[in-house]
Amino acid sequence: MMWEFRSMMFWRAVFAEFFGTMFFVFFGMGAALRWTSGPYHVFHTALCFGFAAATLIQSIGHISGGHINPAVTFACLVGSQMSFLFPRMRGLSERLATLKGSRSPEDENQQETRGEPIELKTQTL
Repeated sequence: MMWEFRSMMFWRAVFAEFFGTMFFVFFGMGAALRWTSGPYHVFHTALCFGFAAATLIQSIGHISGGHINPAVTFACLVGSQMSFLFPRMRGLSERLATLKGSRSPEDENQQETRGEPIELKTQTL
């Protein structure tokens, strides 16, 4: 079990799952946000999730199996298709990637503003 932890292929697969899940969540949540004031189309969001999953699974599938979803990793563990350590590290990387991918681009580039606070003028009755 420890030889797997020291293997470069192990860490390559864990990082591939991290980046695959991060981009999947980022693109999917970006498609689900309401960017315009027009009608909301669920079909566009579903199409984006489908294309993102197909593209990312095709991109990282040869490195890590392209699970992207922790439920698939758990099913492989239950079916004895992989060792116990690999799903634990992969699940940790998928959870961290979900947190990182769910942040909006505005959150990433937001800087602390300095200066005088703005006073709001309110009318008293």
